[in-house]
Amino acid sequence: MAHDDRAGVLVATEIQSDLRRLEQLLRWFPEKVASLPSWEGWTQIGALAAPSQLLIVRSTRTTRTIGREFERQLAAAYPAHPADALAALTGTVSWPGNALVWAEIERDRVRFIGRR
Repeated sequence: MAHDDRAGVLVATEIQSDLRRLEQLLRWFPEKVASLPSWEGWTQIGALAAPSQLLIVRSTRTTRTIGREFERQLAAAYPAHPADALAALTGTVSWPGNALVWAEIERDRVRFIGRR
């Protein structure tokens, strides 16, 4: 979870290695985010705008195939461009809203992909 006091944004993050149950993920992640006010640490964060979502998915042949097959559903749930989300995480721009970012993992290195 990332929090930016100045922007009043909380970014709930879900990290997935596979997308076996995509429809379930698309349903459950927003439900988890909606339940954040019940978390005991919520009051320490202060008054915020509605929390946003960041889905990070390991880029594999299988997950990319699923991503292409369900491109419209993913775009509807995560409309922000990945490059904008990555720029926001490095502090160069404001958080763009719900985003999906692909991650390539090689040995001990992770590379986030700034494209759809």
